[in-house]
Amino acid sequence: MGISQSRITRGLERAACFLQKHIGILAWIVGGLFLFSLFTQGIAKGGRWDLYEAIAMADQLSGKFGYSQGSIDWFKPSTPYFPGVSFLAALTRTFGGYQVEMLLFAASACVVFLLYLLFFLYRSGGGSWPLARFFVFSVAVSYFFLPSWLDYAKEFKPDAISLVFFVAGSLALLKLERGVNRAVLVVSLLAISLLFKQQIVAPMFGLSLVSFLKHGSYFEKIKDFTYICLGGILGLGIAISVEGGLFYAVLSHVGRGRVSVVDKEHLQLFLEVFGVVFFALAVLGFNSFKERLAALVSNGAVLLIPAIFWFLACFSGAMNYGGNIGNTAVGMVLFIPAAAMFYQKINPVVISGLAVVLICLISTDVATSHWLEEYRERLSLDAEVAEKVADYKPESILVSGDSYISVRNLEVGRISEIDTWAHIHQGVNRKEVAPDGGSLIDFLKPDAIVCVQGCSVFEKDYSFRPLDHGYREERIVSGGRDKVLFFRSDLTSAAHQ
Repeated sequence: MGISQSRITRGLERAACFLQKHIGILAWIVGGLFLFSLFTQGIAKGGRWDLYEAIAMADQLSGKFGYSQGSIDWFKPSTPYFPGVSFLAALTRTFGGYQVEMLLFAASACVVFLLYLLFFLYRSGGGSWPLARFFVFSVAVSYFFLPSWLDYAKEFKPDAISLVFFVAGSLALLKLERGVNRAVLVVSLLAISLLFKQQIVAPMFGLSLVSFLKHGSYFEKIKDFTYICLGGILGLGIAISVEGGLFYAVLSHVGRGRVSVVDKEHLQLFLEVFGVVFFALAVLGFNSFKERLAALVSNGAVLLIPAIFWFLACFSGAMNYGGNIGNTAVGMVLFIPAAAMFYQKINPVVISGLAVVLICLISTDVATSHWLEEYRERLSLDAEVAEKVADYKPESILVSGDSYISVRNLEVGRISEIDTWAHIHQGVNRKEVAPDGGSLIDFLKPDAIVCVQGCSVFEKDYSFRPLDHGYREERIVSGGRDKVLFFRSDLTSAAHQ
């Protein structure tokens, strides 16, 4: 029995030594599987309105960046975010039928690259882990505790890519030697980050505070502060120069009612965060935990201050601007380097074991997800919708945000969007133009209406019922997906002419 236990002990020691020695390889495997998992989930689900509205806006950016001021044009598909993803969509139009896939891959890659960049922020705050351990830890935190953020990211909500450029700009400010190249890089990266997400201005303000806490002369601190301000001004200037950009991205959300965050999802998220803190207390002991916290507060301003401002901006979005648990989870991403500071003394074997667990779980997710079948169903449904609508040769179409991609390539005189109109009424509340769903239909008089799940999301709040306004319904189902088409009763297809 003793010999058997001795062999088991030696075997475990060898396994632990092997895992610790090959943590770099394990981290590469984790990163590759993580990227593949996010991408396959993304293309199976599709970009949804988050991406499709940006693509729609890019489709309109021909010749010059602008919209005409006619009231009908207010209802063109338009993203409520700043136009960064729309600019990317305009650049990727050359990929044709694979544009959505390319953009969704970029969205997934931004998540992985952001976790990579956070490592350098972690080291700037005094962290001692090598890259492989930090990366495994950051993937684990995202996978187990912030899945709502990953759900946001794989749809190409612009938070992740905005944070990529913000963190890169922060590192350039903190790490590079002073000079013209550094100034240009800082201003450019921060400006680009603001092109993607309005709320990034909050951690930029936090970064400006960090710049004043750094060692150096006041003249150098003022120059750094000026670079940050120039980046913000440049980014805002480009975004707002898009005619209507300020309206759609900012004013469309002003005046929205408060959203309760006392819900099951937020409660679960906050309990998980407290669980991480209490686990650190249990592992370190109170005195050691207090010492780490004091060191983080005194030496880790670069980690904490921008992260706090980012979290407050995201949490306020969850409360006030039609947000949800995803906004709050996104706000916690910049705390990952600070969290790693508390766990960096943990036995390296634990991190290696965590990498093995992640490899097993993510592999299982991919193997059991049926992503390829769902991806084909999505493409088939979009193709069927396009074929069906084209058969009626409509001159105008009213779509929901999730449906634009199905009809974007049809030769149609006008495509309007219900979501854009809803943004207007939830925000600045322009009741003089189509105050309800019925008025919108009567005002636009579209030949066809294309929705996901029968436009039910608009029926409750806006009385949007096409059947009450002279339209007939046709439903298209593919797998577990469905889209509902409404055609004017006097409109006939080519097959019946």
